[in-house]
Amino acid sequence: MVKNKYPYLPILAISGIYKKEELTLKACEAGADDTLNKPFSLELVILKLKKLLTK
Repeated sequence: MVKNKYPYLPILAISGIYKKEELTLKACEAGADDTLNKPFSLELVILKLKKLLTK
C-alpha cells in the first residue's frame, strides 16, 4: 500500500460510486486521509487538498 511506503503522503480518495458510506469505510481502511464522492465542485476539491497539504 502507498501509506506503508510513503506515510507522509496525504491521500484523497475520489469516487463516482454512490454508496458513500461503503466507499468511505473502504478508503479509510486502505489508508485514505479523506474522501470525496461525485458530484463535487472544484472549490471543494481545492479546499480538501489544501487541508490535507497543511497537515
